[in-house]
Parts: sequence; C-alpha cells; structure tokens
Amino acid sequence: PNMGLNIANLSGGFKYIPTYHGYVARGRSILPSIVDRFSGEVIVSGGSRQRYYKDTKSFPTGSISIGGYYHSCHQHRIGLGVDGFYNGIFTNDPALSSSFGRTNISTDELSNKVRVGINLANDVVIGKFTAGIQFGVYVHDPIKNLEPYIDPNNTNQDRKEKGLIYAYNIEDEDGWLYTRLAAKYRIMDHIIANVSIKTHLYKAEFIEFGLGYAF
Repeated sequence: PNMGLNIANLSGGFKYIPTYHGYVARGRSILPSIVDRFSGEVIVSGGSRQRYYKDTKSFPTGSISIGGYYHSCHQHRIGLGVDGFYNGIFTNDPALSSSFGRTNISTDELSNKVRVGINLANDVVIGKFTAGIQFGVYVHDPIKNLEPYIDPNNTNQDRKEKGLIYAYNIEDEDGWLYTRLAAKYRIMDHIIANVSIKTHLYKAEFIEFGLGYAF
C-alpha cells in the first residue's frame, strides 16, 4: 500500500437449495452463557512499506493489539482494544522520495515511529474464521504536530498544537482516525493467524501479517 486510492466493494446474491426429503433438521443452537460470551486476544503483527512506489527502500512496520470481545451471538462480536504501532517510514532517510513528503522530520528517532490508539471492533464469526473492521483514535501520536509538510523556506506558515480530535485534510496528513480491516483464523485451540490492512480513511498505510493468542 502507498498513498493511493483504495476502493471498497459491496456485493449481493441469492441461494437456492433444492428440497431433499431425507433432510434432518439440526437441533436448536444454544447460545453461550454470559461468562462464555467474553473473550480476548493478543496479536503481534509485522510487515513493511514504502512511502512512494518509486522509492528504492522499504521500511519495517509492526503492531501489538490487545482486545476484549463480547459475543452477541455465535456469528457476531463487538470489542474494545488497545493498539501499539511502529512505522519505520517516519525518518529522514535519504532513500525517501523528497517530492512525496507529508511530515517535517529531520531526525531518525524511535519516538517518532511509535503510535498508540484505542479501537472499537465489529466482527463476523464463521466457525474458526473471523473478519471485521476496527475504528480507532490515536491517544499518542508524535507525528500529528509534524504534519502536514511545510516548506522550510516558507516563513508565512506556522504550526499549532493539535488536540485529540482536530480538523485535517487526508490528502496532506494522516489525521486522528485510523481503521483496520482484519481477517483471522484459529489454527489451534488458542493460536490465531492474522492478516490486516491499516488505513487512514481511504488511504492505506500498510498490510501486516501476524500470530496471536486467544483466550
């Protein structure tokens, strides 16, 4: 993913099942108890990204996510979580395209590469497979006060300290809201595989792959 446009698709269909006289109806599904409706996950993921597709170097990305979920039924759950993100793109590496800058970063510091957010998750559960979307808000974002990019030679612009939620132009900066589309598969009793894409509105930030522990 880069800073290009990502298109979401919606589709529909129908299903026809011919009558089978030997069909035996399944027993009525029993909803889990109140205690069994709660679950949790810890997932560690990683990947890499470029800032611009013509850049000659990729930078590492990673995240750790901790979430708690409430199962409203066998096929649906909602949850709250905490995310920690690492994005190596926030540096002054000369391999980065100078014509596609979104931040005024002049140093290579770990503190600029770490973000923390809280998210609200909405998932569909089909057997061992889970798919869903998360909406998150950054509670720690050292980059927001370095965006958008300002030409150092332009002395007519200055920066103002940004709060938790603020107005922004997605074409120029990431902003305070992030989303994540995730697909997970339980490969063992407590072990899950994860693939997800993190975006800021319609602009992708990175794709990540990971493993997690479910409890």
